[in-house]
Amino acid sequence: MLKGALTRLAGLPFPLRLLAFLLILFAFWLPVVRLVWPFLGTDASIRSLATTILYLQFVIILYFWERWVRQEVHPWASYGLVLNRRWWWEAVAGWGLGLGALMLLLSLQAAWGWLIWQTRPAAAMVWEGMAVGLGVALAEELLFRGWLWQELRRDYGVAGAVWGSSFLFALAHFFHPLAVILTIWPQFPGLWLLGLSLAWGRLACGGRLGWSVGFHGGLVATYYWVRVGQWLTVNPAWPPWVTALESNPLASPLGLTAMLAVAVGTRRWAYRS
Repeated sequence: MLKGALTRLAGLPFPLRLLAFLLILFAFWLPVVRLVWPFLGTDASIRSLATTILYLQFVIILYFWERWVRQEVHPWASYGLVLNRRWWWEAVAGWGLGLGALMLLLSLQAAWGWLIWQTRPAAAMVWEGMAVGLGVALAEELLFRGWLWQELRRDYGVAGAVWGSSFLFALAHFFHPLAVILTIWPQFPGLWLLGLSLAWGRLACGGRLGWSVGFHGGLVATYYWVRVGQWLTVNPAWPPWVTALESNPLASPLGLTAMLAVAVGTRRWAYRS
């Protein structure tokens, strides 16, 4: 009965399918959180646990959505998680590019006196940053360049998938109170360009997500080392918007220019492929 109801969702337009997916996700998540919350408290660790539960349920629902709604025999492969040797090589290449590009950007700013080098992160912090980068990249790529990409492409074609998933990716970073949004809005263009780069990266790799996961993870890991590990600090002689280190380096004028160059490059790569 449930399988038949899910199969009928395939005929709905994208906005209704998106709403149905979210309702299914929260229908499974909210009862679990309500059950464990009174026993565990409300501090930051519990919020992290609730987020972890949400993500695990999201992954499980993704699998059955593609199996039962889309009748796909290999759901993960349809989302771009092929995990063969070529996928891993593309992931490593993307990671190296993401890490190297952001480190080059930050190193230039340090050489110009905008940023100040501090003590390098300890080995434990380096591994922690790599784990965070990989985790965030897998979660966001599976959602935006995996599931959302597939759903948008079916209704609006490849161009709709590229631009739509990138816009929703940028928009998802602004689920904050209005006062916070008014302070972080300069991040939106850089995030949209990043989303476009990751989408064109999937196209260039024949639908595989390896490069997108790697590039995204390399950026997140590097930023984690710099901010959480306090590897770099802003020179107080310069205004914060020059580097945007404390919010998102992609929101700075130099970061936005660099991200535009990456987007143009990945678009050309995609269309050559």
